[in-house]
Parts: sequence; structure tokens; C-alpha cells
Amino acid sequence: MKFGLFLKKEREAREWTQPQAAEAIGIEQSYLSKLENGKAIPSTETFEQLMACYEFDLKKLGEAVDDSELEKLQEIVLVRDFIMRSRTKSEKSRRRWLITGLVAVMTGVFFMGYAFSPLHDVQVKHTYESKGVIQQKESPYIFAEMPSFSDFKRIMQTGGKVTMELQGIGPGPAPSSERDRLKMKPLSTRLDYHVTKTWQYRGEYYDIPVKEQEKAGVYRRYNLIHSKRYRTTDPIVGMLAFGLMLFVGGLASFFISRRW
Repeated sequence: MKFGLFLKKEREAREWTQPQAAEAIGIEQSYLSKLENGKAIPSTETFEQLMACYEFDLKKLGEAVDDSELEKLQEIVLVRDFIMRSRTKSEKSRRRWLITGLVAVMTGVFFMGYAFSPLHDVQVKHTYESKGVIQQKESPYIFAEMPSFSDFKRIMQTGGKVTMELQGIGPGPAPSSERDRLKMKPLSTRLDYHVTKTWQYRGEYYDIPVKEQEKAGVYRRYNLIHSKRYRTTDPIVGMLAFGLMLFVGGLASFFISRRW
């Protein structure tokens, strides 16, 4: 808004005509007309009279009038001091926004980088398998030659393939498939697979007594089948989102500091 328009709005807000306002201010009506039309710049004395009559302060003036208009009033000491204070305050605010933006961007980049870092928390899930119940005084390796649960499922589902090694071995007819060969083994009737997965590493194997037959020394041996590494996803996603939020906030701070 131009300074002249500001004066006109202040006059009209009081429902004064130019002659009435000029009389209240203590200046000529023609001079007031020039001020409102932007054809004259008030002196320091006239400016103070306008402030007293229209009851406005420099803060209100600075909020309503364009910066370019304030520049035209620099000859007035009060306005010049106000402009200098405003510039100093604006520069401090701009500097704070820049520092805040820089810190936010750097912190955001750190969190986003850490979220994708291979050094982030990695957990290992271990799979243990028991093939059956081991009786007291039996060797803990009694089921060692029996297939794993995954191989057992494959054999049962497909029937297995005929192999050259199996054909013609031993007396009687040769088994026709891996399934038949498995059924011929004495321990096949005792197969009772248990598979468990845990984040806790319990060694290459561990034994657990069978509750119903614990006193008789009956137990299961769980052997480590494989271990798989997992990166935890929830903390990474949360950290990535937080870092992205800081990064965008930092860029917004740069934009605000330029527009300040």
C-alpha cells in the first residue's frame, strides 16, 4: 500500500472530509490532498502531527505500507530509525532461519543415510530341526541318515526319481523310487519332524526332554539347519521418514529466509 492511500484510509475510517482532517491535523487542505495523492512527502513535524491525529504508530505503518514507500520517508528521523531496526531484526531472523535450515538438512541427511546403512541393526533368524524322538541310551545321531523335513516333503510329494545306484542293489527287487527306499529304512516309522525358528542362537544343536517321558530320558535333538540375516524394517522406515521430514523442513527454512 502507498503512504498516501494509507493516510486516505485513516481519514475515511474516521469519516472525515479532507477539510475536516486538515483542520484536525493543523495543515492546509491542499497539502493534505498532495500527501494522499503521493505528490508530497511530509516533513518530520507534519509526520508527527499525522501520527498524533490518526493515532497510528510506526509498527502499524510498517505493516500497512510497502517497503518502497517507507524508503521515500527516510528523511524523517523516526521512519529512518524504524527502517534500520526492522532491517536488523529481519537480518537476525533470516540468519536464524538459515542456521535452522542448515542444521535440519544436515540432520535429515544423516538419518536418511543411516536408514540405508548396511551397518544398521541386522538380526539373524536360526532354523532348528528335530527328526524324531530319541530313546534313552540311543545315539544322538540316530536320525543323521534320515532326510531333512524339506527333502522328506519333496520325496513324499513327487515319489522321488529312480537312481542308478538304487537299481540292482541287495537281494530281491530294487526299490522303484526314493519314497520306497525311505520306507524300507527301520527309522522311517519314527520320523516326527519338529521345525522351530528363533532369533536366539543356541549352538549347532540343543536337546529338549520330551515332557511326557522326561524321567525316562527321552528327548529331541534340534540341529541347526540354516541361519538367515534380516534387516529390521520398522526402525529403518521410521528413521527414513524422520530424516526426510527434517530435510524438507530444512529446505523450507531456506525458502523462508530468502523471502523474509
